[in-house]
Amino acid sequence: MTSNNSTLQTTAWGVCAAIADFYGFTSPARLLSSVGITPPTRWYAYSLETIDLLFANKTIAYDVKSNELLKDVCYTFTYHKYAHSQSLKVCKHCLKEGVLHHFEWQAVETTMCSKHRTPLTESCSHMYVEDSWSDSIRCKACCISMPETATMPKYERYLNSLGSDEEKASFISTLEVLAERMIRPFDFIPSSIRWTKLAPSQIMTLLEDAFYLGGNENLLELWQNLILNHRGNIEILGHAATHIELARLQTITKRTCWPRHNVKGGKVAYENLLVSYHQAPIPSEVISEKVRLRYCQQPESFSFMITGVMAGKLLGVPPKIVTELLKSNILKGIHVCQQPDKQLLDIRELKQLLSGSNVDSALQKNDYINLNDIPNVIYELYDLTPETVANKALTGDLKSLVRVNSTVHYINSLQVSTESLKSLLKQAWDNLKDCSITKTAKILRTNFQIVCDLLEQGLLRSQSDNPNLIDADSIRKFVDEYLLVNRKATFSQSRNIAQKISSCCDVKPILSTYRNPTTTEFVVFKKSELSPCCIQHIPKRFAHFATPRVDLSKNIRLLFSNFSEDSNEHRYS
Repeated sequence: MTSNNSTLQTTAWGVCAAIADFYGFTSPARLLSSVGITPPTRWYAYSLETIDLLFANKTIAYDVKSNELLKDVCYTFTYHKYAHSQSLKVCKHCLKEGVLHHFEWQAVETTMCSKHRTPLTESCSHMYVEDSWSDSIRCKACCISMPETATMPKYERYLNSLGSDEEKASFISTLEVLAERMIRPFDFIPSSIRWTKLAPSQIMTLLEDAFYLGGNENLLELWQNLILNHRGNIEILGHAATHIELARLQTITKRTCWPRHNVKGGKVAYENLLVSYHQAPIPSEVISEKVRLRYCQQPESFSFMITGVMAGKLLGVPPKIVTELLKSNILKGIHVCQQPDKQLLDIRELKQLLSGSNVDSALQKNDYINLNDIPNVIYELYDLTPETVANKALTGDLKSLVRVNSTVHYINSLQVSTESLKSLLKQAWDNLKDCSITKTAKILRTNFQIVCDLLEQGLLRSQSDNPNLIDADSIRKFVDEYLLVNRKATFSQSRNIAQKISSCCDVKPILSTYRNPTTTEFVVFKKSELSPCCIQHIPKRFAHFATPRVDLSKNIRLLFSNFSEDSNEHRYS
């Protein structure tokens, strides 16, 4: 029953409603029920299959064809859950004239009937077949009245002036994104809008205001100044905190593709509009982030919520460390869970934690180490975790500071004192407990088989009642009396280091293991046989920590390595 040359595009619900009206039913649902078809519970659940079930009734199929109920009507279009409203939107004037439900009415951005210049209204399912409305187009059941005519929104007039579907789609996409930024426009976490659930009047207001704002040529500067003023009390956290989400705002404002105008004296109106959106009650019926609403109803606190990912950036640590800090109550969370992007914190609590002498924006000091620069090998050697170090740093058990604006990219970093870290590692080493063979292999930066070889050589000792448990004292004794040369332990190829040591004073290792004829996997020297000059050939684990470094992008790091004759040498010199 579909016409390929049709100019009227309707929905499956519109087809069923037209047939229901022909037979005098007050709703499509009652028509379907009368012929033994279970009606869909939502208007947008009506589909081509629903129409086919109706046409399976020979009487209905004959009447529709003979009376040309669907002449020049196209109903092959399907509802798109992200682009079309879930509420049934209608022009009551069109329906009174007997026009089928328009597919175009259901587009989120459509709020007016272009023929009657009247706002579309949400309708209950019985409204289509009411033919006894008053002149005010009032539905008897829901008592909703509406004006005869209204002014077409400027954004819809501009939309209708665009030529191609691609231009229209790009315009609407940009307009909706800008409108989403207007909901609580100074918050750290943007609010996404549930467009398909909004009434036409709500959509009209949001998109019209977004269109108005987007026409300001100086919108970005104006908006940024308002945000920075709002965040002035957390400046201690640096540029990274005050400028969260501003880069995305810049991208959005650059995407505006409609005519702009330079506003000089009238910028107050734009400022007032943004401020009014921020000070308005939290629109629970509009935004989709129900978790935030569940944990906070205070507008001011709602504004300063940040995620665990954001907190990690401000502390200069990986998000998983933030999770551990929340679990240990070092950081107070509004909503604590395993997913950092779902965690909620108050940035002012973070400011309170870091306020005082442990925040520094001065030049990097050589006696402090960036927590992210400590390699995993250090943690494994001393049976520690980054979470433990961060915990002790923020509680004051470890001397530390948070450097803000540490690079041209304004990256914050949590740094710990070199001496404090060494003391912590020494304490961890002294408190080392008996270890399994696997754990011992990690501490010595080797493998399971090498640990077994050291046991056979008597260089390590296992527990008498548990041969798979290595005595902690024997591990400490081995490290004290023997020098382990290993690629993992010394951060470099062990064969070159072993050859330098042997050629220096003709000292032979007491144990060597080769992965292949040219590569040394594991070498052990007795420390008492080494001269001070031999020791000089061994890279020191902490030497590269004291070297001033700047956080650079990956490309710059690669460029730096290409210019260095020995990409590893600068770490130890």
